[in-house]
Order: sequence, then structure tokens, then C-alpha cells
Amino acid sequence: MPYTRRSHTNGDLRPNGLCIHVITYGRKRGHAQIPIPKLIHVDCVQTEPPPLELREKYTGVDKELSDVYWSNPLHVKLLQETLDQLEIKILNGPFLQGGCAAVVVNCMSGKHRSVAMAEKLADEIQQWDRIVVNREHLDTDVVSGQTRETRIEVGTHNDRPGTQGSTQERVVSSPEVEEMGEE
Repeated sequence: MPYTRRSHTNGDLRPNGLCIHVITYGRKRGHAQIPIPKLIHVDCVQTEPPPLELREKYTGVDKELSDVYWSNPLHVKLLQETLDQLEIKILNGPFLQGGCAAVVVNCMSGKHRSVAMAEKLADEIQQWDRIVVNREHLDTDVVSGQTRETRIEVGTHNDRPGTQGSTQERVVSSPEVEEMGEE
């Protein structure tokens, strides 16, 4: 990362810290129902997608795709802006003393751009003091390969209607990024 954050240092996990769920989804499958307050919503639809040949083979957790995604300076800038805004929200909001909140990231399919962004966000946030990070990719379970629809059908995921989140949500996007097409 370009610089070290002053307010967070070594990722020391203390009791009563903040739990952040970094959650990804694909817009073409509909908006995800998130049953906890959202700190930030990062929309990666406008960011440049990785090449098709990589998208067909890999997800955003794979180094091959992730390296290509992060080679774009606009993606790094969006990550940095998101971390800056998240840091301000945590330090100046009700979550300073702990609790649970979500950082939601989306793209079109929920497998490539959003997952690459979410993984990097989670890696960075995990280094902050008193914060525990959980990762969940709703439209591509990187462990089992199941999609959101499959998990809902078999009852392995809690995607309840009517739990959209709170008024603390903020959509983050970079105005310099032009529309690059859909995944």
C-alpha cells in the first residue's frame, strides 16, 4: 500500500473489538440482502474487468487474475479511497467501541472485480487494531464453488428478505473511472 495508516498498527485482536464482514455479490443476480449495518458499499461495476480468458479460468482470489486487476492504478486509487473513508467512519462512528458491520463490494458477476477488491480490503483491514475480518463471497463460494442461488436452495446461507442494512451505508466509486463494460 502507498502509505501506512496512523490510527491502526498491528492487527492486535482484543476483546470487544469490531467485527467487519467483507461481503461480495454480483449485480446481475440482484442486490444482496445483508442483515447487519453497512459501513461502506464499494461499486466496482465501473472498474475495468480483467481479460475474458482470465475471467473464464479464475476468480478474484486467484493470483493470476488478482495481479492483473491490481496492475491498474485506478483500482489501487479506489482501494485507497475506500480505506480512507472506512477509517474515518470507524474512528468517528458508533463502531469505535466494537460491534459488527459490513463492507459490501459488488461488480456485475460477483466473481472477479468485487472479489479481488474485497480480498485486498480484507487483507488491509485485518492489520488494523481490534478488528476481526470475515470474508464472504455470495456469488462464488471460493471454497466449495457454490453460488448464492445454490446455497439458498440447500439452506446453507442466510439471505433473508427485508434486511437491507442501515443508513450508514455509503457507495464508493471513483469518478475518474469510465464505464468499461460488463463482466
